[in-house]
Amino acid sequence: MARIHWKFLREPEKDREYLIVATTGLRIPWLSPRRTWRFAAFTFGILAQLRRAEGCLAYSLRTRPLQGSTVSIWENVDTLRQFQFQNPHARAMRDFRSTTPRPFRYAQWKGPIRTLPHKWEEVNAQFATPSQSA
Repeated sequence: MARIHWKFLREPEKDREYLIVATTGLRIPWLSPRRTWRFAAFTFGILAQLRRAEGCLAYSLRTRPLQGSTVSIWENVDTLRQFQFQNPHARAMRDFRSTTPRPFRYAQWKGPIRTLPHKWEEVNAQFATPSQSA
């Protein structure tokens, strides 16, 4: 059972509810050196974007052969949407959308910090239930 290694950008409030967002199924293009380099460049750019993003408290990434997964904590849905529609994240989503096989999965839910997932299996369980509206 792989642990989630959180990268906290700010100290969260203990009793406040935050928006938790997870993705999985992002295809990493290992077989194409040019696309792999582009994917890596976008990844480093998005990590820098996360560190600057208003409202992002923490994030974690996991890569496995041919697949990437993410989980992040946001103050609210507005700050998440602002991040999603800015570059380089927005450009990366457009560029890699056609190469991402199904199922690409997305989940979001709300909860206090004490309920954060500590293992990727806890995140995967969220994909089995319909995403809660935020």
